[in-house]
Amino acid sequence: MNLAITVLTIAVACPGAAQPTDGTRHFRLGMPPRVESEQTHLLLRDVVVPRNQPVLLRAYAIAPDGSKIYLGSTAVPAVSRDSAGVTSINVLRINVTTGLRAWRSVTKGARSVDVEIDAFSGGGVPVQNSLWDVRVLELVHPDSSRGASFHVPQASIRTD
Repeated sequence: MNLAITVLTIAVACPGAAQPTDGTRHFRLGMPPRVESEQTHLLLRDVVVPRNQPVLLRAYAIAPDGSKIYLGSTAVPAVSRDSAGVTSINVLRINVTTGLRAWRSVTKGARSVDVEIDAFSGGGVPVQNSLWDVRVLELVHPDSSRGASFHVPQASIRTD
């Protein structure tokens, strides 16, 4: 009982902290070294999506003029139409090498990148804001000498 009251008190005290309101997730990430010469992946960590609909997650880098540069996307299939609740996924990966290089050509020398993640279901319809989330992003270089392991992680700062 006390736990429920504590959680309710925190939720009431911080109503804006629980969910972003515009349906997108915003992050600021440091640039890993050698981004112009090596393949770069964006790791989406602690992803939550609805179980009853497929979800397409699209990543964009925000240019200084506010325009979006497409980095890449990844999809999560639905469990079934009749499923309730959400599915949690530890990590999803997007190869962002080409898009990130395009962003770098416009923002020469930038040490960080603002990334926006949007979620869409079938037909390009945005997923309801309360049903999905991405909690952490990382820019990494795949380490070809160690198979599937990664090095040089650049953790994100959530900005929404």
